[in-house]
Amino acid sequence: MLLRFSCNNYLSFNERTCFSLYNTNDHVFADRLHVAALYGRPLSGKSNWVKALLFMSNMVLHSHRYENLIPETLLPFLLSANGLYAGSYFEVELLLSETHYRYGFEVQHSGVSAEWLYVAGAGSQPQPVFTRTGQRITWLAAANRVKYQPVSEGTRPTWLLLGNLFRHTFAPAMAISRFFSNSLFIMAVNHQTDQTDWDTAKKLLTVPAYKHLVLRWLQKTDATVAGIALARASGGEKAGTAELEEQQTPVFNRNAIRILKASDSETQPETEFIVVKRRKPDELPQANNFVYFNAAFEESTTMKSIVNYGFLMAHALLKGATVVMDSPEKVWGAAFTRYLTALFLNSQRFASDKQFIFTTSVLNLPGVSYQYLYKNNKGETQIAMKNPHIP
Repeated sequence: MLLRFSCNNYLSFNERTCFSLYNTNDHVFADRLHVAALYGRPLSGKSNWVKALLFMSNMVLHSHRYENLIPETLLPFLLSANGLYAGSYFEVELLLSETHYRYGFEVQHSGVSAEWLYVAGAGSQPQPVFTRTGQRITWLAAANRVKYQPVSEGTRPTWLLLGNLFRHTFAPAMAISRFFSNSLFIMAVNHQTDQTDWDTAKKLLTVPAYKHLVLRWLQKTDATVAGIALARASGGEKAGTAELEEQQTPVFNRNAIRILKASDSETQPETEFIVVKRRKPDELPQANNFVYFNAAFEESTTMKSIVNYGFLMAHALLKGATVVMDSPEKVWGAAFTRYLTALFLNSQRFASDKQFIFTTSVLNLPGVSYQYLYKNNKGETQIAMKNPHIP
């Protein structure tokens, strides 16, 4: 499970920011949490948190496959004079099969500038396995130094050593890689595009190769995406939906399909649609380690989909996964998140109002970490910990 994630100099994270699932400052494993919730105003950086973790995931799983992964996907904090040239820092702490891992790296557009791995058994402190500065790799155990010297020497500047070690069945690398590959990201948000985005999307979707790339990118960001298409229909959205049904496109509720259309398109004799087909919750791949769950649904979200996503989250919790919920700063969004948490994690406590702690119309439940994200006057995302007052 995920214990802690830290990053800096990425998107809206300038200074090092730590998202923790430890229940106390003592960092006792017995107090680790399985559920956390992110709260904050719009544009406070909630989604940037998961994008940072996704960047780390892509680096671990794919840096040795795509030479341009860093220059094409690294997005440093640009409101600082040094942001473009300073290194971006990423680190996770994981507890997998009673083994504690602390792994991280620092990257610049030119490549990996630092990398480190610490491992500990149950009840002991993590000890260094290897450290890396540029292309200089230091192994702490002589046996590993001899055995993996060819791997170290064959690791390119843009590769993570961990990813290269995975190819050579190094046990800690395999465990950490499996954590990222078994993680599930759900970001079910609906919005209309502006004209520039619309024109760009149309161009991409008319070229098969680009359409494939767009679909792959969407699926990495949103596990519910099953397909994407450009469609035309007259008579507005209802006619467009009917036409898609005739094309045997599965339309089972508003949470399953997103129809994004150009501005004022209802007044046009023929409407163009970008259709994003979504999987049903029971068709999603099961995640054993980590689930990111975006609860920022529209108010028109059906009760059926709320229940389906609730059972998906419950299944993840029963499997021992860490669940992080990204909630908007709206009462209904917060209430929905609290409802799911209470129903599937704290059902006994939920039945007694004596256990509730209220902060301005928002319910805080025991056993859940509530971390409020906000932006300061420098445009930096920061985290307030320990059930802060939520305005």
